[in-house]
Amino acid sequence: MSDVYEITHSTRYRYTEPVRFGEHRVLFRPRDSHDQRVLATDLQVSPRADVRLIQDPHSNSVALVQPLEPAALLEIVSSFTIEHVHTPDADTPMDPSALTFPFDYAADDRIDLEHYLRPHHDDPQGVVARWAQQFVEATGTTFTRVLLTRMNAHIHNTLQYQVRHEEGTQDPLTTLALGHGTCRDFALLMMEALRRLGVATRFVSGYLYDPAVDGNGAAATGAGFTHAWLQAYLPGPGWVAFDPTNNLQGAMPLIRVGVARHPAQAAPVAGSWFGAPEAYLGMEVDVRVVRKSSAPPPPACDILAAPQQAAPVSTRPLQSDEPLTGHAFPLLYNVVYCSRAAEGVDAAAVENILQTARRFNPVNGITGLLVFGSGIFFQWLEGPRDNVIQLMANLKQDPRHHDVVPLSETEEVRERLFPDWDMELVSTTDIRDVLLDALDNARDEQHAGVLQRLLAQIGEGELSSLQPG
Repeated sequence: MSDVYEITHSTRYRYTEPVRFGEHRVLFRPRDSHDQRVLATDLQVSPRADVRLIQDPHSNSVALVQPLEPAALLEIVSSFTIEHVHTPDADTPMDPSALTFPFDYAADDRIDLEHYLRPHHDDPQGVVARWAQQFVEATGTTFTRVLLTRMNAHIHNTLQYQVRHEEGTQDPLTTLALGHGTCRDFALLMMEALRRLGVATRFVSGYLYDPAVDGNGAAATGAGFTHAWLQAYLPGPGWVAFDPTNNLQGAMPLIRVGVARHPAQAAPVAGSWFGAPEAYLGMEVDVRVVRKSSAPPPPACDILAAPQQAAPVSTRPLQSDEPLTGHAFPLLYNVVYCSRAAEGVDAAAVENILQTARRFNPVNGITGLLVFGSGIFFQWLEGPRDNVIQLMANLKQDPRHHDVVPLSETEEVRERLFPDWDMELVSTTDIRDVLLDALDNARDEQHAGVLQRLLAQIGEGELSSLQPG
């Protein structure tokens, strides 16, 4: 499947009087690749200017713009039409050598990745290094993708996004100390933290498609401007996109323009002007990304993802997303869990979960069933092993529920039992029966204790009830 987008990126510099301009370096044009194809381009500059196109050391397409006459307004408008193909880069199997952390890159890869492994900012007291270590399991196995997924979600959940029009990027220590930042600050923090764990990362600038433009959800954070995220190099899938501003993983709604070792190398516009300092009035930036056509988008798998209420759409992934087994059906990893809804999770909150799922989650080959009643979630998940494991790691960090108890885990070659997301609201009696059955089969003392507590709270009426309506 693919989408066709029309992008218009306008930048205006205003002055109180005509000033002279030096050369401006313009990084607006999306990068061509297997998942992204530029169909048409246009660049308009006022006042008139000489324009030369080059490739920088990172193979980004850069326009060198030299305005030819003084002016009180410098306007640079780029327009593009691109085709964006939905590729499962976030779901491509990891190389077995890198499934768990720490891992080593192959010798040739390490040579090529050297600059992306080296931290750009100093960390004299080890603050960033210690912050990064919280995502590594103190005991037991740390799955590499789970580590990155948890860090991505943690930045999104604990740091506050704030627009800042001043040039430059906060260093990671400042972002952690302030507790807020922009998309470029969040990307740099995650880049530097992963580099200190030995994971190669690079900065990405570009555009973010906002589904609100088409009336398909609330506004995405960072839309309307240039956007920034990062890519981590993982043996197997290669460069994988992580957007901590929106807790996105994979490149589906992200349109790449430039990649770089650090943010300063990927500034959308950089240049000079000559005149009285007080003549400068300011800069205006406007970015519009409009989807012109696409195949029907697949339902997303949010944490606690509920189904779409419109006509059902199959969530069965492309055949290339699933392990080849030599059978007619894929190899599916299945997890069933229960959890207690957080205070305030009601019918409206469940609807909000649904809307979030529609907006943000990429195609990851996971389908299932969500059951909710008497303040208890039950969810059946089925899909590729790595993807389900990553989703379960996210689930444990989701503030909308707690007391997460896995009830069963299996892996087998079979047809999907729930090829379309489904949801049921059930009675207290049904919930109690399922909990009792789970308690009878519980093999973990801690899990058994949680189940007993949930049963007691149902009996005492302490859990909120969302009955079938």
